[in-house]
Amino acid sequence: MTNMSDVSEVIDAASHADTNELVTTALARVTEPAELKITQHLDVPATAAGGEIIEAIKPLQFPVRDVHIAALHSFLDGIQFAVATPDGMKEAKGAYSNLTKLKKLVEETYTTWNTPIRDLQEDARNKRDYVIAEVDAMRAPIKEQIDAQTAIETAERNKKAKEESQRIEAHVAAVKVLTDMPTQYLSASSETIEQVIAEISSIDSLSRRDWQEYLPAATDAIRTNIATLNQHLENAKAREEVARMRAAQDEADRENERKAALRERIHNIELAPTTVADATSEAIQKKLNRLEQTDPSTFEEMAAEATAAIENTRNVLQTMLDAALKNESAARQAAEDAAELAALRAEKAQREQAAATAAENAAREQREATERKEREDREEAERIEREKQEAARVARERAEAVAETLLALLIEARAHVPAGDLADRIDTAVASAQGE
Repeated sequence: MTNMSDVSEVIDAASHADTNELVTTALARVTEPAELKITQHLDVPATAAGGEIIEAIKPLQFPVRDVHIAALHSFLDGIQFAVATPDGMKEAKGAYSNLTKLKKLVEETYTTWNTPIRDLQEDARNKRDYVIAEVDAMRAPIKEQIDAQTAIETAERNKKAKEESQRIEAHVAAVKVLTDMPTQYLSASSETIEQVIAEISSIDSLSRRDWQEYLPAATDAIRTNIATLNQHLENAKAREEVARMRAAQDEADRENERKAALRERIHNIELAPTTVADATSEAIQKKLNRLEQTDPSTFEEMAAEATAAIENTRNVLQTMLDAALKNESAARQAAEDAAELAALRAEKAQREQAAATAAENAAREQREATERKEREDREEAERIEREKQEAARVARERAEAVAETLLALLIEARAHVPAGDLADRIDTAVASAQGE
């Protein structure tokens, strides 16, 4: 089995020691004389593109110095070549060519110096990537073991925490059920509340569940519930007593209302004649018929009073009926006499009205004949005027059409008339016709 202290010492040596000590330490940690599987990557020296080993990189020294740049500035800054002349152009091109050669020389010098540096950097990156890949390959299986065990331990902790949370939630919910229980009996009957108090006061009311550390809370809830339910019991008894008294009062009120209704029916029978004091004999007879249909037995203990009221009212209504019949007979005779007189008067008025109507009809017919003649004359005059206007419109449209045709012909002919007086007159005529 690998000793982890050996691994740590090899890593410490690789982190701090020089190459020789690193090799010595690594070999010393091999417990058995076995050859190490060494792949040559890190110990191979960096080489240039040509294969030569890169020993060292010297600072770059360009072939040009600061004094050269200063001298060139003093010669060339602000200079204006006479490029318009052959010699001036030749001189300008020579200066530009020399500067270009200097630029290329500097770039080539830098490229030559920088090439082994790039090779050295690439070699370093490759070795870095190799070491990281090898170390990651060794770290991965170890990390998998750590993560797997961590996941197992986390799952176990979560499971225990969930079980504990559920256990606590169950106890809290049970205690809450006990705490909220009295609210269910705010309006319950006294008998029901007494049964509940007897049930929760029994010695085994809490033994049906293992309350664990919540037993004191459950016990306190039971004590509080008993006290609260006792108060509810007193309230329920008071409500029931009030309900009993209200029921008795309601029964008494219903009995009083029943008797008052019977008295009101008797009183209505007594008032029946007043409702037909000025009515016809037919209305009085209907009221009398309805009275005859009244059954005294429906008045229960007041049947005798009802019978007396019915008999008295019947006598009054009969007297009123006889008087109404007599009055209506006299009224009918008077009405017949008045109708005969009215018929005579109406016949006379009808004759007078017929004469007046005949005269009025004759006057209206004369008036309508006059109006009809005036309307016919007016319509004839309007027709003649419309015909004149239509004839004028047709003539005007024909004249305009002829004028447009002549104008078109004149414009067409103008193109064939040479310049001169005739052409000018044609132009003037066309402009005048077009309103220009």
